Amino acid sequence: MVAAVAMGIGAMCAVMLKLPMTSVLLATLLLFSDGLAVMPLVIVAVVVAHVASARVSSDRVGGRAPGVGACRCSPARMSEQIDDVRRSSS
Repeated sequence: MVAAVAMGIGAMCAVMLKLPMTSVLLATLLLFSDGLAVMPLVIVAVVVAHVASARVSSDRVGGRAPGVGACRCSPARMSEQIDDVRRSSS
């Protein structure tokens, strides 16, 4: 149970603060003597959370997800494609 709490604290702090070393230290200090025992797990959780957070934030360009608004079709062409899909699914 202590390991899960420590990993959660470390991962949450790493994502919110964007400071992985501080997140490991914070999680370790908050759990006193149990923190030293689970420090390797906290390090792994913080690294995974930090990399995942960096990956997600780099995928978003200009505040929107990739592919959103990328369609350059005319409304008439889009409605034809929708009708084709509906006919093929029935």
